[in-house]
Amino acid sequence: MDYIKEAFQKVKEDITNLNYELSSIKEELNEIQNSLLHIFSLVSSTTDTSTHLSTEKASNSTLRQMNKTDNISINTINTDIYQFKGKNTPLNNSSSGNDGVSTDRQTDRQTDTSTGNKGVISPKSSHNNIDNISKTITILNQLDEIKRDLRIKVKKLTNQEMLVLSTIYQLEDQGHLVDYNLLSNYLSLTQSSIRDYVQRISVKGIPLLKEKVNNKRVILHISDDFRKLASLNTLISLRDI
Repeated sequence: MDYIKEAFQKVKEDITNLNYELSSIKEELNEIQNSLLHIFSLVSSTTDTSTHLSTEKASNSTLRQMNKTDNISINTINTDIYQFKGKNTPLNNSSSGNDGVSTDRQTDRQTDTSTGNKGVISPKSSHNNIDNISKTITILNQLDEIKRDLRIKVKKLTNQEMLVLSTIYQLEDQGHLVDYNLLSNYLSLTQSSIRDYVQRISVKGIPLLKEKVNNKRVILHISDDFRKLASLNTLISLRDI
């Protein structure tokens, strides 16, 4: 009976520790939620900035086209004036005027190019942020599904089955080779009862591995994958939800 009292006392301690762990998990989830909201706001801001820059670039292109049209009109007017002056009138300003137009167009192109490339956020950056958010949400949804499935399996266990499972967890953590005889002595139950509980636990979806030693002794193990998925404290917390 002392073993049973110690086991229940250990379970109580685990529940207390679990409450602290749940509080920590809630804080982490809140931080993740805040981070996601911040990322969404950044993506929205990035989209608005890209739209503004595209509009501004289109406006600059329109202005350049208007300037080019004005320059062509001025050249046409100058040519008409020179025709009235006669063939012998020197056309010194023609070369200067053309050079000025060419220089202006080149300057405009250089200025627009250098200005257009500055501060422009690549659309790929926005897509990458959105992809990362989608992956994060997918992972969180998968974790919720795993947690829900595990909670259903644990809740199916009776109190006695949960006690046997918890004892196997604890004894393995302490470095013991857990067999039916050890569990029988530890829980003050017959070996046949232990076998029956182990069988029921496995049927309800909790993987318990059996390893035969010398074709006689059966060693019980908690699956490594299952341990990575849920600690004993996590199982107890899911059972209480």
